[in-house]
Amino acid sequence: MKFSISIQILFLLLIISSPLTAANGIITGTGTLDSPFLIHDVEDFLEFSSQENAGVFWAAGTYARLTNPLDFSEYPISPRAYIAPDTDNTNWEAFDGTPYEGTFDGNGCTISNTTIGALSVSCCYLGIFGKIGSSGSVSNLHLQNVTIYGAYDSRIVGPICGCNAGAVSNCSIRSVTINTSSNYNTVYGGFCGCNTGSITNSFVEGVEKPQARCAHSFGGFCGRNSGSIQQCYARVSYFYCDDLTGGFCGFSNGNIQNCYSICDKISGSVRVGCFGGKLDAGFVSNCYAIVGSLTAQAYYGGLWGTAYIPCTDSFYCNPDYSGGADYLSFEQMTHQSNFTNWDFDDVWKIREGFDSPALRFQETIPGDIAGDYGVNMIDFGAFSAAWQTNKGGIGWNSLCDLDTEGKSENFIDMKDLNVFAQHWLIKR
Repeated sequence: MKFSISIQILFLLLIISSPLTAANGIITGTGTLDSPFLIHDVEDFLEFSSQENAGVFWAAGTYARLTNPLDFSEYPISPRAYIAPDTDNTNWEAFDGTPYEGTFDGNGCTISNTTIGALSVSCCYLGIFGKIGSSGSVSNLHLQNVTIYGAYDSRIVGPICGCNAGAVSNCSIRSVTINTSSNYNTVYGGFCGCNTGSITNSFVEGVEKPQARCAHSFGGFCGRNSGSIQQCYARVSYFYCDDLTGGFCGFSNGNIQNCYSICDKISGSVRVGCFGGKLDAGFVSNCYAIVGSLTAQAYYGGLWGTAYIPCTDSFYCNPDYSGGADYLSFEQMTHQSNFTNWDFDDVWKIREGFDSPALRFQETIPGDIAGDYGVNMIDFGAFSAAWQTNKGGIGWNSLCDLDTEGKSENFIDMKDLNVFAQHWLIKR
């Protein structure tokens, strides 16, 4: 009898202590700070993003949180933004839908394998969020393998959001392809279309836009900025846009600080820059750009294609293009001493003599000696070359001294090999 009662008590404790879960579009929580709306799966997310529920889930003062990664690979293409879409495709001058005004916490979860838009249907304000309103905020949300389609006159497009008027922080995108066929004032960005609010501690890696029609304002991170962007970066594979094209921002009259872009190839007609297309007003400070190849017909530059105000403590890395900032060779880019007035205590970090500066929030994988965001055979070759060397000796590589435990041992041995093996084939 006592055994049976104990089992019953244990069973009740398990029920009480287990978190509430939801499935098939049944969202738990009341939307408060202490009891946010909990989104457990794709069905919940689709319920949350339904226009019919905007007054409940998107209102100012409400809170929502993802609890699991969401994989959209088995779901159809969304012809418009999931949350807060534009509702009148005939009015190109303004947002006509209901903006998202709540607080959305991605909780470090990833939304993956999603496709938004269509080449046959025009739609403005495309992204996971169509428009984030002035009271809205989105944080800790990650996207991976996102495809955006923009038809003939689609405008204001970006994977996280078409337009941000609120606050976005600690968000990331890995691998985004943007396909467009527009002849109009498009405003496309690898992270967001336009920003009039604030974006901090966020990044996009692997932006690619095939050479299709894009008439105006394309940036690897943001198409058009009139707000504030701080401590963000973009790593771009390739993209093309006719006018106002930049590795980080197409057009800006806002503020950009402590940001950088690294691009393989950028192409455009006029006002094309390794970092931005046109800087009209505001300020830019402590930024840099590295580009492999830039192609343009007129008004192009190392940092900005056209800049009407000077940039402070900012640099570009290609000697073939001048304008908008000071030139540093890549070798000079790898030394902290060349970045005076930069904060290397709280904002920036650098692998001295190896890489250009990175932001401190960027994840570092022990064993990523080559700096290519993973531990692989290239790193193994570098580690092998430094095996059993002492500091100052032939073949010494400080990046291989992995088992420091608070201080460097100044010798590459089995302890370092053990750390290297623990991170083998891990990618960021």
